Amino acid sequence: MSEGSARHVLVFEAYTDANIGSGALVENTVKLLKEKYPGCEIRIMAHYPEAFHYEGVESVPDSFEFPYLKPRWRQVIWLAKTLLWLSFAYLQAFLLKSKPFLFFKEKTRHFQWADLAVSVGAERLNDKFVSGLFFSALNLRLLKAMGKRVAFFPSTVGPFLHRPTRILAAGALRRLDLVYTRDRQSTKTCVEELKLDPAKVIETSDVAVLQDQEGEEKSWALLSSFRGRPLPPGTPLVGLSVLKWTYRANKVETPYSNYASYLREMARLADNVADRYGAQIAFFPTNYPVNGCREDDVAVCREVMERMERKGEAFVIDRLTSPSEFKGLLACSRVNVVTRMHACILSTGAGVPTLSVNYLFKLKEYMESLGLAEFSVDIEEFHADILLPAFERMWKERDFWAGHIVKAIDLKKKSLTKALGRMDSFLP
Repeated sequence: MSEGSARHVLVFEAYTDANIGSGALVENTVKLLKEKYPGCEIRIMAHYPEAFHYEGVESVPDSFEFPYLKPRWRQVIWLAKTLLWLSFAYLQAFLLKSKPFLFFKEKTRHFQWADLAVSVGAERLNDKFVSGLFFSALNLRLLKAMGKRVAFFPSTVGPFLHRPTRILAAGALRRLDLVYTRDRQSTKTCVEELKLDPAKVIETSDVAVLQDQEGEEKSWALLSSFRGRPLPPGTPLVGLSVLKWTYRANKVETPYSNYASYLREMARLADNVADRYGAQIAFFPTNYPVNGCREDDVAVCREVMERMERKGEAFVIDRLTSPSEFKGLLACSRVNVVTRMHACILSTGAGVPTLSVNYLFKLKEYMESLGLAEFSVDIEEFHADILLPAFERMWKERDFWAGHIVKAIDLKKKSLTKALGRMDSFLP
């Protein structure tokens, strides 16, 4: 392929590798795009571009430099400037389309460069992350105003609690060439609530189901390094994934629908598992406070450990790993209990029997899609006593459930391959 005919693909709404789920999404999206469009040029537009290094792929800064944790007056100034350049960008897109822009060229040059743009945000359009929704919708609309092909890679869409955000999301998604969802509820939201053309909405699997996995020997050695003393291969190990539960719009109000209860009950669960099954407890953060990540799962893991009686049986994966290393570590567990979505995807992708504590509907839907609904509990209702019977059953039947999960993941991979076939005609 000559330089003049090279096709340009922009992967945008990447975040940072310090969110291991985002890292897995970007890594596997790049791999899929390279396979689908051999010889294409790929750029990754990310909140922390230094995080993503792949052969022949350029990483560039996000068009929005969000002023998180800045004083209010600086946030107001930032918003005014952002709305100004967006207004000029839309005007130029309307008048010039793909011709070089006259103003704010640096802000828009990667959008203009692209022939095809692929969103990997996975969860930007809902009222849980309303500020992200606003700018994500504007990004999508700007790309289409420039006449670009745009694919929305498998994502969770909704819930929408307010009419303005629903209108904003609908207006952006209706313009796209393809909208991939990763659960039934998102598909229903797109078609019935947002009134998208059903022919453009395709329900499939999260691309992280394709994640590669580090080998067993290296994974056990890495676990030993995190533990600070040897952990022989085959040691009974149970993994726990936790998060700081900050969501306000709870589905129900129960004695357990608060963060203090979540910490206490997760510690009780860990103590019971360590006591009953003689297992070591490994805490698996998926968000680390480095590389621009705004969430800190490591601190939450330590909060749970502080409440444990059997602290000596537990340790934290307290340094950032790659998605393949993370999946290899999860694969060493006999059973994993997860709260984070991509901890669940990578755990089940490794064929490990997995239980979930569902903080949003996306996790519940994922577990149901694997036939694991009976091993899943909503976070508002989570307490140790409600999950321990399910844990005991999975522990006793783990060979059966491991085989069941492997078959279900294989079907998800095939579904994803078939669904992405709809993009074959996007580039010549």
